[in-house]
Amino acid sequence: MRNIILFLFFVSALHLSCTKVLDITPDGRTSIEEALSTNEGTGAFLNRCYANIPQLGYNWFYFGDLPTAVSDEAYSAKEYNGVMSHYYGGQSSAAYHDLTGVGDGIQQSANLGDQWNRNYQQIRLCTDFIDRIGTATVTNPSDRVKWEAEARILRAFFYLQLIQWYGQVPVLDKVYSANDDFSTLKRNNVYDVAKFIVADCDLAIATDDSHFGGEAWRITSGVSERQRVTKAVASFIKAKAMLFAASPLHGGQEHWEEAYQVSKKAYEEVAAHGYKLYDKVQNVVEYGKGNGAAYREYFNEPYNCTAADVDHETIWQNAKRFATFSSWFADGLCWVGGRGTNYMIGECPSQELVDAYEIVEFEDNDPAKKILSARPLLNLKKPYLDPDRHLLPNFHPDIAVNTTSARFTYDERMANVPVNYKNIDPYGPYWNRDPRLAESISTNDSQMKGDPFDDNTFIEAYIGGREELRLATNNPMNTKTGYYTWKWAKPHNGLMKNVIMWSWKSARLGELMLNYAEAAAESGHLAEAVAMADAIRARVGMPSLANSGADVNNQEDVIMRVRNERRVELAQENIRYFDLRRWQSPAGDLSTTCKYFTAMEITKTGNTYGYKRVPINNAPRGGWENKYLLLPLPVTESTNMEGLTSTVWQNPGW
Repeated sequence: MRNIILFLFFVSALHLSCTKVLDITPDGRTSIEEALSTNEGTGAFLNRCYANIPQLGYNWFYFGDLPTAVSDEAYSAKEYNGVMSHYYGGQSSAAYHDLTGVGDGIQQSANLGDQWNRNYQQIRLCTDFIDRIGTATVTNPSDRVKWEAEARILRAFFYLQLIQWYGQVPVLDKVYSANDDFSTLKRNNVYDVAKFIVADCDLAIATDDSHFGGEAWRITSGVSERQRVTKAVASFIKAKAMLFAASPLHGGQEHWEEAYQVSKKAYEEVAAHGYKLYDKVQNVVEYGKGNGAAYREYFNEPYNCTAADVDHETIWQNAKRFATFSSWFADGLCWVGGRGTNYMIGECPSQELVDAYEIVEFEDNDPAKKILSARPLLNLKKPYLDPDRHLLPNFHPDIAVNTTSARFTYDERMANVPVNYKNIDPYGPYWNRDPRLAESISTNDSQMKGDPFDDNTFIEAYIGGREELRLATNNPMNTKTGYYTWKWAKPHNGLMKNVIMWSWKSARLGELMLNYAEAAAESGHLAEAVAMADAIRARVGMPSLANSGADVNNQEDVIMRVRNERRVELAQENIRYFDLRRWQSPAGDLSTTCKYFTAMEITKTGNTYGYKRVPINNAPRGGWENKYLLLPLPVTESTNMEGLTSTVWQNPGW
């Protein structure tokens, strides 16, 4: 900790040619006092507080999405290479953990990895700014008030990052000097850190809106300002912090009622300022008119930060786009091999994730019509009869398996399943599912849209097909699971176009609503939990939980359904990694979710298919053990602080 506390940040002269605060950068010659003697210098100081915000998505090592790849949402086709081979092989250590390593140049530029140092560096900057802004030179009195509020929101954000990754961390409410006594420093429990986060956020929210130039709750001055924090960001941060504080991993279950109160207030704050789910598709040509069209469009179109923007769901958006290599994005598919010149496919959605999407009953058995009711595919309390290996699904009692003559049918026969182009006829495992499946994941017979293929081209995930399952460890071109990612790929953009993935939604109303739903369910406010989940489901035409087999008056059942709703709605958004961990007890592990994985092996005979679940990995995939619930502190840091305080600082197992 000492080397972070004494971190010497820019304290420098400033390049003053830019007019916007976020554009001003230091040039290395001026002291802090001199910098704060001008309005531009004070603004530049705040600019430094905005550094190191992680730019999530496919910006990790080798253009990967590491938190998704090491959760139960996906299995990486790059398992043979570098970071993935090291992590999957169970070789991470305190000296080098794959999620804390700085990776390659892309990962470094996206501020990913090295979480301990990056976040404490920013916390020191924010704290110093808050301490000094009262006497700094600021031309506009409203800027002084607004800038302090921004610094408090940013400090809260960086503390949130720390508790997500590390659990207990020290709360530093002042800038330490070399003369301070470090022997009394401690790692505060997560609840205390969360309370500090909530306090900073509440102070920022309490600031009068008049100081924000019309942008207290929402940025409307253009996309160049999309990374600037607002009161809505503060509301989002405090609710999420309390979710961690109350979670079993951190022993905070007695705080669920408080987490509920904070989350409820946060939701009401943002909803009162115009935030709502993105529920109406704008580009019907690209995305169609289906139940899930608006959901797919939301993730593939940017939030432009204007008053006229139709996106009222995004609370905060990445400033950095994904990689822009057009050859890696084809046919409306994300990183799919088999046809074209693609380099690799990256993270393949897991069979376990596919199993989380509910079976639905369509009006007249027609996927083009209304969904009448639904059921979970699996028994959520015990989804697999073999809890570790997942080869034996434990179907929900209302599901009729391998038949087409019941309300809720699931067809995973090993032979004689008719070909089902577009998955619109009542055959096979994919036609009657929650619409978010088809909009997030490509399956066998999914329609390929876009240049250079016409709309009569379909995914060939069967053995011998061009998108076939290949389990060889040195093949990055084909799926490891039987599936490919679609959630981030825009339809009708293929090899002949420059496909650019849109900026990641770092905070959105959909997640805040499910944070509220979880806290409400855990604290016994079941009606509110169900209402939030139902609103999320309604966006894609899914029926209410009550009409989907849930006992909405049973707390255990509501908790399970809310957790599954999080899994589906927030799939591949870097959230499941943390959910899996914070739901564990301190002595728990990830043996039932992240140890073994299955793939769907499909064979084709004439115009029929056979479906069979097969193991991807016969040996356990690394990263499931207890110690992987939290990241290790940097070795030098923990060693130094243990010497100074005579207490253990390193996380368990490392």
